[in-house]
Amino acid sequence: LCLGASLPSPSAVEFTMSGWSGYNSRFNGLYEVSDKMNDDFAVYTHMPTEGVGAGADWCRLWYHKGCWRIGHMHWTDHDKERCCAYTASGPVPAHSLRNQVWFDFNGEGSNRDHGIPKNNFVEKPHSRSIVVTPAIVDAEISVPATPSAPPLQGRVQSQVKACVPCGKQYPLGAKFCAKCGKPLSEDFEWIMVDDPDTVKLAVARMI
Repeated sequence: LCLGASLPSPSAVEFTMSGWSGYNSRFNGLYEVSDKMNDDFAVYTHMPTEGVGAGADWCRLWYHKGCWRIGHMHWTDHDKERCCAYTASGPVPAHSLRNQVWFDFNGEGSNRDHGIPKNNFVEKPHSRSIVVTPAIVDAEISVPATPSAPPLQGRVQSQVKACVPCGKQYPLGAKFCAKCGKPLSEDFEWIMVDDPDTVKLAVARMI
């Protein structure tokens, strides 16, 4: 963490976006939580793998004045309204965006594909089909108060990882704590849990 950088929002969770097509299909893929914040929400990094800017670390997703915006990293500090695409979601976490209408700038090409909403932004064929899939969904699981208790009928051993700051425990596939948003320890431990066939466990769904 850089000196002076803000901590990520507790609700910040990495996710993937899919459904973009045409010029802005470059916005499909993984969005990772950065160490910066804007308007009380984490700024996300995205590495395009196709189209203009592919392979370069320039793309960011940030929240400002009621909209989640996608654009150049420079704008997150110096021109926060400018973007290549946006959705007027209101103040909801990025990984929770559902059924949003995204608007693309009506221009293409380097330095000709951005502006300030709502001037010259339009709906495209993909605008209502973009899907946000969080890396962790209801990841926290419930564990007994005495995990060292001897095995009982109907109980099984399970491996879990822990969030060191919060003490919450998660399935091995989880990467981030759903409570504080911080990475989980790579170490794991054995615990006793109720038989997953008879009790509902909240599990992590990994991308």
